[in-house]
Amino acid sequence: MNKIKSFSPTRIDLAGGTLDLWPLYNFVEKTPVTLNVAIDIFTFAEIIEREDTKVLLKSEDMNFEKLYENFQDCVEDSSPELKLLRCICREFPTQKGFELYTKSESPVGAGLGGSSSLCISIIKAFLSWQNLKMDVHEIVRLAHNIESRVLNTPTGTQDYYPPLESGILALEYSSRGIALENLDLDINEFNEKSIVVYTGKPHMSGLNNWEVVKKAVAKDAQTLSALNELNEISNSLLNSFRNNAFSDLKEHFQREFIARNRLSEVFSSPQIRELHAMVESEFSGALKICGAGGGGCVLLWIEKDQRASVIDRVKEMGFEVLDNKAFLYG
Repeated sequence: MNKIKSFSPTRIDLAGGTLDLWPLYNFVEKTPVTLNVAIDIFTFAEIIEREDTKVLLKSEDMNFEKLYENFQDCVEDSSPELKLLRCICREFPTQKGFELYTKSESPVGAGLGGSSSLCISIIKAFLSWQNLKMDVHEIVRLAHNIESRVLNTPTGTQDYYPPLESGILALEYSSRGIALENLDLDINEFNEKSIVVYTGKPHMSGLNNWEVVKKAVAKDAQTLSALNELNEISNSLLNSFRNNAFSDLKEHFQREFIARNRLSEVFSSPQIRELHAMVESEFSGALKICGAGGGGCVLLWIEKDQRASVIDRVKEMGFEVLDNKAFLYG
């Protein structure tokens, strides 16, 4: 029995989020840059080839499964359940029967790119099963278009690279495509000074980003100014990273928080504001909103000798601290 397993990390976006959305990266003055770090909160996919032509799809997170008589019945199903899985299956036609199992360790709506990571895990499993080759950018383009079809909203591309490459990544956007750079930084230092907190409230990344796109296309001055400020911050942070330094990260996160809230109030929430006030006033740290914000997760940046105290304080406030570290393949 042919059995294929794959897994992928999720990510924390460090700077430049929202700039990865077309056409927003065409609206800023400097080269658009996003920065990400892969983390060891994983998604999983498994394909088991069957001896008949039936297709079984099962999501452990949704606690839902469905059996189809054949591949055509699977991809023609219009029910909302398992839509992501079916849309990916459609890109890999086969006459063989198979079972596809999926699982994610990321909380729903966490802002860690969980659905994008899962999309990559499933695509990697199909590529391996069908012995197909695609480069990183081809896989990202496929995943990005699949998720846009599933969500019926514009989607960016930054979330798909960490599941494929891991480590700390810079993405530079241009009219000719995306340039990928793997940054050589001390992962251990990042792990010692960062804490990821789940606010307990899921977010809707597609809706939050769509509000920004509409305002930017309408030439709203504040939106365009905030996008340029976010890009200035990400370019500045990239320069620091190229000098192998995390020393300026606190300042960049503080600037990013202000600029992101100028971009749209939907990126914050009462829970995020509560955590932001705590880490700044009590520990002189900084907070980075993960993903499109409005809920989900945040990253707290503190001194390493404060780590235990900050974790205790976060739990005292009723929030969940996620057990994660930056991740490198191999």
